[in-house]
Amino acid sequence: MEIEDSNQPSGPQGRNSGNGDSSGNNSPRPSRRPRGEGRPGGDRPRSGGRERGSSGVDRRPGDRSSSGRERSGRGGDRPDTRRSGSRDEPKKPSPAPQPTARVPATASPLEDLGGDLLASVSRSFSLTIRLLPDPLREPITLGYLLARALDTVADTPNVVSGSRLEHLRALLDMVKYGPDPEILSPLQRDLVGKQTQDGERELLKRLDRCLNWLEAQPTEDRWDLRRTLARIGRGQELDLLRFAEGVPDHPKPLATAEELDEYTYFVAGCVGELWTRLCQRHLPAGWSQRSEADMLALGKRFGQGLQMVNILRDLPEDLANGRCYLPLDLLAAHHVEVTDLLHSPQKVRPLLDEFRRKTLEHLDAAWEYVLALKPKKLRYACALPVLIGLETLGLLAKTSPLETSERLKISRASVKTLMTSATIGIAFSPWLNRLHRKLRAKAVGK
Repeated sequence: MEIEDSNQPSGPQGRNSGNGDSSGNNSPRPSRRPRGEGRPGGDRPRSGGRERGSSGVDRRPGDRSSSGRERSGRGGDRPDTRRSGSRDEPKKPSPAPQPTARVPATASPLEDLGGDLLASVSRSFSLTIRLLPDPLREPITLGYLLARALDTVADTPNVVSGSRLEHLRALLDMVKYGPDPEILSPLQRDLVGKQTQDGERELLKRLDRCLNWLEAQPTEDRWDLRRTLARIGRGQELDLLRFAEGVPDHPKPLATAEELDEYTYFVAGCVGELWTRLCQRHLPAGWSQRSEADMLALGKRFGQGLQMVNILRDLPEDLANGRCYLPLDLLAAHHVEVTDLLHSPQKVRPLLDEFRRKTLEHLDAAWEYVLALKPKKLRYACALPVLIGLETLGLLAKTSPLETSERLKISRASVKTLMTSATIGIAFSPWLNRLHRKLRAKAVGK
């Protein structure tokens, strides 16, 4: 969970860019049959009575479903038996996948992918991840890289949305079933050269290594990573579908506050849940002063709050790309039209103030999460993004993002100052609490 790196473009939480063209890519994509991975504890055939979410991920009974539109239209009109979970699926085994490039034996995946590559796509996250307890570093690094890869595919500029959607779904298939050169090669051929950031270009080049690393994870970690990545991908799919008709002069808004909540859960809230499950699994008992259920609920709001900071900060950029994450029912409550966001920024100040207050409520829950953590390094890793988020909200409280031509972001120097202050605060709790109160007051607008 993090606020996007202040020196990176809209990034890890599924912000979609491009021209909004909804035309698809009609090039054929090879079909793949399921490997039949079961739930943690061992593999078993897929037809064994398990509930299934609409995101295409196997889930335990009672898990929250990634509800939404079923995927269709891939590979012509042929039914997608891979996702149906039917007992009548063809029994013919699929051919063994061709070997893919592996990490050299001299370097572990964490060393190979969690060093320069991670730093190239997020400087701030790469700094804090080094302070995590060792058992958490590998799954959280891997989860971040694959989530960023999904985001990169969905956001690739100068590629029509239909083609991006097809490649996004192809990558989600490989997350679920493992790397496949016949699927990965077209994705890399079409998208690597389109990237404007060196780090994202390199990330797509090394996707096979990330996917092989996922395959090597312990069963329960692999289960949780796949489920979370499927939900992130679902949020990005909904973006590409909902905003396909949006254009700069006529941005398309979300319809309701429920759609906003759904979006922020899929692309960020579920990450807070993943983080909590990994802590519960890998850290000694008593890592938190709150129950697991409390931490899961707070972790969900933690991620949603950080994403809402990104939405508010990136509002001008999103409008320019035909997207508006401020829902219609919120606009109507303030008697604001979507076009007012473009032409009457002063009229929408009360609306933005309310959105900022709702964001702050989520960040208050995030701070409860931080205070409940016992390991000091883990508390630091979680405190820093909250403090950066509050600092960013303070800037947005002083200056509306719609009333300046500059992208509002905190400077690198400010990030370093916060990192130093947070380091002191972890050792001296009163210092940390005073810092939080100071930044929160700025975020309120005092």
